[in-house]
Amino acid sequence: MGTRSLTVFKENGKEFCVMYAQYDGYPDGLGLDLAKFLKDISLVNGISINEKRKIANGLGCLAAQVIAHLKDGPGGIYVYPPKARDCGEEYIYTIEEKEGKINLICFDVYYKKVLFCGSPVDFIKKFDPAVKDNIPENLTGFNSRWIDSFTYKNKTLTMKTNTGKFYNYNISPVEWNSLKDAVYSGQSVGAYFNKYIKK
Repeated sequence: MGTRSLTVFKENGKEFCVMYAQYDGYPDGLGLDLAKFLKDISLVNGISINEKRKIANGLGCLAAQVIAHLKDGPGGIYVYPPKARDCGEEYIYTIEEKEGKINLICFDVYYKKVLFCGSPVDFIKKFDPAVKDNIPENLTGFNSRWIDSFTYKNKTLTMKTNTGKFYNYNISPVEWNSLKDAVYSGQSVGAYFNKYIKK
């Protein structure tokens, strides 16, 4: 069963093309494919003979390149008219120009919320596990009598106390996400840490 998605191409705020993808529409699937393809492309207005960069001569040229890159035979990828919706899509990606650069938006249809809006490079940092695991995540701003902050990178949780001492713990991404959930839900950080992390 496919995870369907739409990719909307917009120029000057107006849709001019919609690409439908039948399979793997998740952010870490088609979303990453889009971001990795887009990250090195520069938008230009007119093509120079001596151009050395990967370029797209406007959004129409970019849309054609994206579709050509993803389309490898019959089925799978289709071109729909502007404003096509209700195609069973679970995610909607929007590709547009923002301040002369490519901007990528990912919208989760089921939860009705924007998961990402920014550059293709930042999309990769957020959704590519190979990249994401090497970027430390910080957890601060909670109320605790003895814990100042947490940093998580490569399955290592570093806790900083209010006295400036650091302690490292080896925890899984699931445990890290549970700790974040506890903090965001207002639970006692110290009590949660002692019960589930420090053990």
